[in-house]
Amino acid sequence: MPRSIRVGLVNKTPKPKDDKVVVFRDFFRTGLRFPCHPMVPEILEKFEVSLHQLTPNAIAHITVYIWMVLSQGVQPTSTAFCHAHELHYRKKDKDCDGVLRHNNFGCYNFKYRKDAHGPCTASVSKWPIGWTEYWFYHKFASMVMSPLRISFGLPRPMMPSSSPENIQARVAFETMAAHISTCCLVEEYMAVGRVPCSAGFLVLKGPGVVAPNGLVTLPFQFKASSKFKMPLEEREVVRNFVPKEDKELKARFGDRQRRRLN
Repeated sequence: MPRSIRVGLVNKTPKPKDDKVVVFRDFFRTGLRFPCHPMVPEILEKFEVSLHQLTPNAIAHITVYIWMVLSQGVQPTSTAFCHAHELHYRKKDKDCDGVLRHNNFGCYNFKYRKDAHGPCTASVSKWPIGWTEYWFYHKFASMVMSPLRISFGLPRPMMPSSSPENIQARVAFETMAAHISTCCLVEEYMAVGRVPCSAGFLVLKGPGVVAPNGLVTLPFQFKASSKFKMPLEEREVVRNFVPKEDKELKARFGDRQRRRLN
């Protein structure tokens, strides 16, 4: 896949041309990589949004979802993602970047549908002020909006889900969601040393062991020791549990011990 990067040093307002997309630096802190997983452009197409309209948390949602499904030995699908998530418009806070206070830049996040039984969350609700100042152009023809325009996505795309692969992905997602929190999911894929949102991501080796509750345990081929000496990257995706999340975790998992970030 041809790729090129051009930093916006002259124009403070992005003005992509031809086959360029606007990418914010902080997308990489939450899991975006190029070349990216083929699900990324598929998800954007289904929700009718462009890359520059997402927040870093939206990228984190995609990354966590891919890991959840893959860790059950199942291939994730963009259709199954649509059935578990909805698009959430977030009004921009007052920003220090001036021009990029525009309500159509960095304004969309994904959230779990109430009827999808998503995992207990522990994510950063607000990104540091000024994150939209740091952006560049990337050559990626399948996610282009040129020229940039006001555009509003679909909160809940209507997607057929009767195919075997979509059903398997939905079951895998809901099974994982019943047993693990977002915080622990991030720890898991960080231990691999790569992010699920990258193209060709695959760490599953050998057949899995299926528990009575449907949860699959796979013999991963990596060592997690010494991976978390500097948990700064993890902190950028998740945070300490707030009282509301503590209550949700206790209601779902009882007295099962869970890790807190320090």
